[in-house]
Amino acid sequence: MRLGLRVTAAGALAAVSLCAAGCDDGSATAVAGDDALTVYAGELGQVLVLENDVGPDGEPVRVCDTRDGRDEGLRYRYLDGALMVEAGLRAEPGDHDLSYTACAGTAKERADVRVTVLERPAVTVVRTSQPGRLRVTNPADVAIRVDYGHVDDDNMGPDGHLRVGPGGSREFTVQRHTIRWTAFGGPADGPSFGSDGRVTGIELPPGVEPLPGPRAPGAS
Repeated sequence: MRLGLRVTAAGALAAVSLCAAGCDDGSATAVAGDDALTVYAGELGQVLVLENDVGPDGEPVRVCDTRDGRDEGLRYRYLDGALMVEAGLRAEPGDHDLSYTACAGTAKERADVRVTVLERPAVTVVRTSQPGRLRVTNPADVAIRVDYGHVDDDNMGPDGHLRVGPGGSREFTVQRHTIRWTAFGGPADGPSFGSDGRVTGIELPPGVEPLPGPRAPGAS
């Protein structure tokens, strides 16, 4: 599972009254706002749930009466006012409703967090009928960046990279019999996803020697 890409937080969807037990209608109240988070299966996300919560007298609000848990392929925990969610590769796409309790002094109220899991796009990279040519297909509704290079190239950088638009396909040339590729997609202000894989058995054109390496000379 690949972890970690961007964080997504949505503001209040609704607001509920937060009031100490036994207070009357004239007492000061706080608002615990509901939140939302969208994450792709196989990725991590977090939402700062306390950003839209406030105490009756303006005092800080904390998350209380909650615990780490699991829900239909999700693992989640609350840490320092943030809800952190790990969506497994087999997480059920759709909405998952979680909750927490916001506390300020003796006042407390429950707030809800709707976590929407998106299906992870199945990016593919395959050989073509032309020696040394591969084709990448992007089924997502967002653009992706694909890096490719030596299978053991963990720290050096790729041989090259290319951009593939939403729903698009592109061919590119490689100079290796086996390559590893990684794809990343998602808007700057939204959820993101990643995929990776290998292509083996690549035939090269006559007279073309495979690159030594792990990295192609001059790659950037």
